[in-house]
Parts: sequence; structure tokens; C-alpha cells
Amino acid sequence: MTHDRYTTAGTRLTWSDVSEWVDAAHRIDRRRLSEARNRALGAHGAVLPRELIKRETDVPSLEAAIHLLKYGPPGLARPPKGARADHPTTPVIMDLMNRLAVLNRLAVLKRQDEMGTGDNWTPCSEAPMRIPVDISDMIERGALVAINHSGGKDSQAMTIRLVEAGIPRDQLLIVHATLGDVEWPGTISHIRKTTFGLPLVIARPRRSFFEMVRARGMFPSPRYRQCTSDQKRGPIERELRRYLAANPRFAGRIVSAMGMRAEESAARRSRSVVSRNVRGSVAGRTWIDWLPIHGLTRLEVFDTIAAAGQEPHWAYGRGMTRLSCSFCIMSSLADLQCAARLRPDLLATYIALEEEIGHTLRPDGTSLRDTLNRLEAA
Repeated sequence: MTHDRYTTAGTRLTWSDVSEWVDAAHRIDRRRLSEARNRALGAHGAVLPRELIKRETDVPSLEAAIHLLKYGPPGLARPPKGARADHPTTPVIMDLMNRLAVLNRLAVLKRQDEMGTGDNWTPCSEAPMRIPVDISDMIERGALVAINHSGGKDSQAMTIRLVEAGIPRDQLLIVHATLGDVEWPGTISHIRKTTFGLPLVIARPRRSFFEMVRARGMFPSPRYRQCTSDQKRGPIERELRRYLAANPRFAGRIVSAMGMRAEESAARRSRSVVSRNVRGSVAGRTWIDWLPIHGLTRLEVFDTIAAAGQEPHWAYGRGMTRLSCSFCIMSSLADLQCAARLRPDLLATYIALEEEIGHTLRPDGTSLRDTLNRLEAA
């Protein structure tokens, strides 16, 4: 099959695939230093067509093109950070990365077809993940990609998408902040079952949720979410720092992947997909936070799980709409009622603690006993 041939402006060089484009780039670079050479390099870096990239099937050629556009000679390579947003090489690099992700996914599925029955690896979603350039840069440099996993549907879908994207398995790590008695039963075993055999680190808080509440004399609130900082974020960051220190091959580089989605709330919608974690980027570490499924809808999350041949945590099938603490300060009334039905013994512990400290889990000041009684009477 013949394809169109393209010409780099200011030169007579023609090419019809990514490999030939790479060869032409090297030929321009070998020319003697001149303004004409620099103009040709700039034109060559911006002229790689999307339709040509989409039909490329040679992984080494894609990787070579990405390397040239990131680290090649001045004029061809992208500019420093801060000047990349509107630069013509930026969409070209993203198209190359996305095509590479597609080919990696196909390779994953081919390996899966060759595996015997029982292997925890199945086809995933239809659309490949778009990996931001800054994240792919970190991955190429050997960064640890830590997947924050609560056991919920979003964490599960995110893990599937990241494995599907072809990120090297030896750079992937699952980290889970266990919530002890207030966590849904079976959460850790569900995570182990659905994370493709990736290593799992369990982060444990210094004190339990109930010990934290007793020490403060009050429950957390949507405004002061001590449960998040003390029970989840703090323990996870502590374990990841330890893991980086124990594994110097990552050179202190880490991408922390979290399953927050824009559809969930206005606050999450406003969050940046990629951001530097200032608190973590100290002591020689480079710590980047990434929201890989920020743009997915709830339906797409469940579709991703189903397409992978997996099932979500059992609590969803029993009526829960979200998976965090069994009784959460953010729970809807329907979820509170469902949790009360599924975990009556834990409900009794919460009610006793409310009476002990004179403070309620519900931000409106209504006790769990009164809230559930009203729901039953309605």
C-alpha cells in the first residue's frame, strides 16, 4: 500500500512514515550550522501529520521520534517548561505518545491471549489512555508510578487503564491506606484480586479512626477532613517516602496517581490533572500528582471494569454508591441507610461514640439514630 509523501519546508527531503521522518531529522541536523538549518529543524519538528502517526506500527520509530522532539537538537526539540503550551511540537509529542500507548496496549492483549487460563490479565477498555507529556517524561526517566487504591470503582478503573497504557510493570506500585474497623470488609482482598499481581503496600495510620475521634472530641467534617489527612494521605505519603528510600533505582522520582474525577464535584472538577506535590518534592525527591481518569464518567468507570472481565467491590452490588469508610461524613442519606443495613454492629459503635463525646457524624448535627429513624418512618 502506498502512502502520501511529505516534504519538510525549506528542504527537498521527503518521507512517508515516522521512520523516514526520523532519518530526515538526522540528515538536517548533520548540515553545517546556519540559519537555514535551524529553520529547517523547526519546520521539521512541527510538520509530522496526525494521520501518519496514527498508521505507524513500528514502536522503535515512535520512540525515536519522541526522543528527538524532547531531547534532540535546538530548533527541533521542544522548548523548556513554561514555553511548551502553544509550541507546535506539543500536540505532535502527544499524538506520538498516544499512538505508542495504543501499540503497547495491543502488545499487552497479545500477551494476554498467549497466557493460560487463570492469569489475572484480561482485555480492558476500547480507548487508550492519553498520558500527559510531563507524566510520560517522568515514566521515561524511570519514575515510580504509585497507584493510590481505596478498593473503590474509580481506583479499580484507574488501575486497569494504567496497566492498559503499557507503563512498565516494574515501575508500578499499588498503595492502599487501610481504614481498619471502619473499612468495608474484603477491601484488601478485592484489591489483591483486581490489580494484576502488582506489588501492594498497605499504609496504616498511627491511630485508628475511633481513637482519632475520641482524641479530638468530635468527628471530622467536610470542611475539616482530618480523616483524610490522618487516615489516608499522611500514611500513604509516609509509606511512599519509605519505598523510594528503599529503592534508589527510582532516583527519588514518583508519580502519584489518584482516581479523582471531575464529574464527582465542583471542587474535583477544578483540580489540575497534573500538579507538582510541593510537600513531597523535598530531600531530593521529584513528586508529581496525576489524575489519570479525571475526565471519565461514572458509566465509563463501570464499563472499564466490566470490559476487563472484573467486578467492582461487593458493596456496590448491595446498594452503596461510593466506597470509603462504611459510614462517611460525605455519605448521602441513601448510603447511610444502606450501610446501616449491611453493618449493624458497626452502626452501634458509631451511635455509642456519638453519645459518648456529644458530637455527631452528620454535619447537620443530627445523630445517626435520629437520622435513620426518620428515614425509616418516611
